[in-house]
Amino acid sequence: MKFVFNQKGFLLLEHLIAIAIMGIISIGFLTIMQVISSYVVRQNALTMHEANTVAIRIQNEIRFADFLTASPGQLDAHFQDANEIVSFFVLNDRLVRRVNGRGGEILIYNLVSFDVVAFDSYAVRVGLRCSANHEFSFYLRTLQLNIDFTHFIEEEIADENIEE
Repeated sequence: MKFVFNQKGFLLLEHLIAIAIMGIISIGFLTIMQVISSYVVRQNALTMHEANTVAIRIQNEIRFADFLTASPGQLDAHFQDANEIVSFFVLNDRLVRRVNGRGGEILIYNLVSFDVVAFDSYAVRVGLRCSANHEFSFYLRTLQLNIDFTHFIEEEIADENIEE
């Protein structure tokens, strides 16, 4: 009696080797996917350093403004000597700076909202919220002083009259 070997299939050892190779490849693939996903999350997050840099940049820009105007999602700094208006607003998830409606310098990417609350025409509170739900707030002020000197002069005159 002769034994006939079928040469058309794979041995159990060959199957185990193929499964081991697929396992090694899948572990490497999953590791790469975790690194990529953490990188994407970091790219979408606005860091404290970036928010601080933008706050300093905007503060340096508006420091010598004559007055500020705030509308929902937009901050305008008016310079009457140079006849310029510098605007900051969000366009396509980017914080954009424009001068007199021209240009479009991008300051920050992945920004969801730019909330501006005006206290007066010289001071505002700005809130930045990025797509990763990080939120930052800072206060900006021009160097223009809003002091009514006549009020102080009247008080001084009134005090001198009391002493006499």
